[in-house]
Amino acid sequence: MRSCFRAVLGLVLFLWLALLGDAGACIWLRGTTIEGGYGERSDYTGAQRLAIEGGESPEKRLLGIKLSYSRSNEPSQYLNDDAVEKLMLGDAKAAAQDLEAVEKAHPGHYYTAANLGTAYELSGDDEKALQWILEGIRRDPDAHMRTEWLHVRILEAKIKLKSDPAWLERNSISGIDFGAVKKSGYKLTTLQGALNGAELHKSLWTQLSVRMLFVEPQDPIVAQLLYELALVEAQTKFLEEAKEYLNLAETYGLSSERGKPLIKTWNRVIWWSKLGEIVLWIVGLPAIFIVPIWLMRRLKRVRADSF
Repeated sequence: MRSCFRAVLGLVLFLWLALLGDAGACIWLRGTTIEGGYGERSDYTGAQRLAIEGGESPEKRLLGIKLSYSRSNEPSQYLNDDAVEKLMLGDAKAAAQDLEAVEKAHPGHYYTAANLGTAYELSGDDEKALQWILEGIRRDPDAHMRTEWLHVRILEAKIKLKSDPAWLERNSISGIDFGAVKKSGYKLTTLQGALNGAELHKSLWTQLSVRMLFVEPQDPIVAQLLYELALVEAQTKFLEEAKEYLNLAETYGLSSERGKPLIKTWNRVIWWSKLGEIVLWIVGLPAIFIVPIWLMRRLKRVRADSF
């Protein structure tokens, strides 16, 4: 009888775990995929974290940076640090002047070129900013976790918008094929190599997390980048997160007419997926109790027949 009880208990546990799936991994995010199924991921590069990081004041971010590193004794590095401090406190022109002096005295460093690009962009000189970001990639092809290619495209888009204000209505900034980005073999050729869907998602998220520190709503570039991130998120990760990115995009000026059809479609997929989960619970819960009872009766009958 004890062995019978153990067999039934084992079956109950098996059915329970099968019904829950991988939900036990509580530190993972779970969401609805574009196909209507469920997915999980452990890396939290979601909309909420982006809103928090992008919403921090430059002063608070600067404090965090200072607490996270030891001041370098290398002149080019600590002079860069001083210039970045001015940059984050809002004096982009002074930062650019300091960085030009650093480059002249200690030429050839990637981080000087990258910081000069950001300083000139925040000073309003997108053309010079583009030159320095390109120089940074030349000095370090893997710059900024291979996301600086997108900074180049952002600057190119800003320059094109000056002569063609409607450019964003006909073009994307990233150049991603949003219909194909989910395919396993899809890669976008960039200045920093061919990147797959996950890497493109990281590029958009990383560049936005920095840009949103300095650029307040409303801004058409940030709005478009968030829109493109929402499309990549929807195709490669979770619809719930994609909706949040669209909401963020609207705070930066994205037209609601662009977002509403997508949200309507994604809500429909999420609804049917939730319905499927409810049906699974309705069918599965009774099975957890009915099957063991049937099995116990079956075993008793077998034992009775054996005597």
